[in-house]
Amino acid sequence: MALLCLATLCLASLQAAAQNTPLISGGMGFLTSTNGGNTTYVPTISPVLVAPLGDRFQVESRATLLESFFPKGPGQSGYDTFHFVGLTYLQMDYFATSHLTIVGGTFLTPFGTYNEPTSPNLDQQFSGRSTDHRYRHNG
Repeated sequence: MALLCLATLCLASLQAAAQNTPLISGGMGFLTSTNGGNTTYVPTISPVLVAPLGDRFQVESRATLLESFFPKGPGQSGYDTFHFVGLTYLQMDYFATSHLTIVGGTFLTPFGTYNEPTSPNLDQQFSGRSTDHRYRHNG
């Protein structure tokens, strides 16, 4: 019985310590495109980080790391490369109470909403108007 109690206490302490452990996750992909016999390769990595900072603060971030390999111009052999690194969002959460979280930084819009500048076709579909002349359909 004493051994069972000791094992339970050890597991509980490990679980409590794991709650303040940073989470690193994400996804990766490998895209190809062939045009006129020339193939372009685009490996992409999108890491996600969620890191608690004490009991009240948490940092969340997602980035995009992209490397593009494309054929050199006509008459040249080999490949050229293009690098891209972008920060999708970076935000800090402050847990004021169990019912109130204050969020600051650059972040994605919540689920179920959209930004007009980034979703003009959706806005036009529902309102029958375009928010910007660049997004109007011809014809």
